[in-house]
Amino acid sequence: MDVALFIIFSVFEGLAAFTVMLTMFRYNIREYLLQLSLFSIMMSVFSFSMRYELGLENYTPFLSLLLFVLIIFITLRISMLGAVIVVVPGYVLYAVLQTAILNVLQTLNLTTVIRVQENTSDLYFLQAVTAAAAFITCWFIFRRGFGFSWSLNRFSFQGENILVLVLLILGIAFASVYTLLKTELVFVSATFIIILVSLLYLFIRKGIDND
Repeated sequence: MDVALFIIFSVFEGLAAFTVMLTMFRYNIREYLLQLSLFSIMMSVFSFSMRYELGLENYTPFLSLLLFVLIIFITLRISMLGAVIVVVPGYVLYAVLQTAILNVLQTLNLTTVIRVQENTSDLYFLQAVTAAAAFITCWFIFRRGFGFSWSLNRFSFQGENILVLVLLILGIAFASVYTLLKTELVFVSATFIIILVSLLYLFIRKGIDND
């Protein structure tokens, strides 16, 4: 295992995930690029230690999700719940994108789930393709002015907001264990898409109500 390559590709992937999260809520990633680059390096070192030095790979997704929330909370200076609202749909969307790309690559016989899990070159290829797709998509979305712009510091626990909270909890729970189900690509994809579409629908409703 080449530690430098692992960190480089993980940093690239981390920045792509942060870009997805921020773009969904109309934040300009360039304004936070230095901070998030440093945080991505930190997360990459943490991920390497968890996976290959401590042998705690199964716990890495959940702990990474918590780090994403903490970093967004610190960087954007929004409420902790607001940070969760930014992170979970972005994390789920990135997972949907990566799972979809893995499905396509597997259909084209360019790689398989097993090869990605066991072969670092296949993993790096998947990370690079997913990150590139995320950057290009987010650039287009940001240029078009799409995204949500309602306040992330005020959240009342009533009406549809309760359903949003439930979906966020489900998203965190599933994102924490989905690596254990990577061989079940159809199930993983369907679950992530259901959670994502439900959240986006409620977010759009909330945006309309705030206009």
